[in-house]
Amino acid sequence: MLPTTVNLVGTEEALASITSLEVNEPVSVAGATETFALEIDLSDTLSDMEDVRLASGVDSSVTVTIQIERNGDQTVQIALSELTVQNRPENMTLTFSPADMISVTVHADDEESTISAEDITAGIDLSVCAEEGDYEIPVEIELPDGFTLVSEVTLTVNATATEQIEAATEE
Repeated sequence: MLPTTVNLVGTEEALASITSLEVNEPVSVAGATETFALEIDLSDTLSDMEDVRLASGVDSSVTVTIQIERNGDQTVQIALSELTVQNRPENMTLTFSPADMISVTVHADDEESTISAEDITAGIDLSVCAEEGDYEIPVEIELPDGFTLVSEVTLTVNATATEQIEAATEE
């Protein structure tokens, strides 16, 4: 499985100057009608950067998702902090992936209509996370009239018993 993040090492100045990586390898979307993933090797991209390289033992390949939208489709980013959370187990530490934002792709009945994160209500029910494990949790999405959800939205949640973490810290 390819990483969702890339660990880089370099001088403090070089790392501080990186806000994004522009991939040298061209990506073609010719003929694409739906979202697809592509594996890209970052070796060439990083070789052009001064004082930055991959951390040792890190795979130089990453998976890039290219999102193809139809006319009338819009993708909105919603912060996890904006989700309505139900049934969060008290004795579990939960780690979410993605860790900060979810992408919600909607189709507007009228191509002129626009939507923002404030127009969308999103929530999750964490009752299944009462035991340790990894869970794929569906995100419940409510949209205003005139919009339909293009694809289901899910969050991956890792649940770890809080007592185990505290015990490991005390050792």
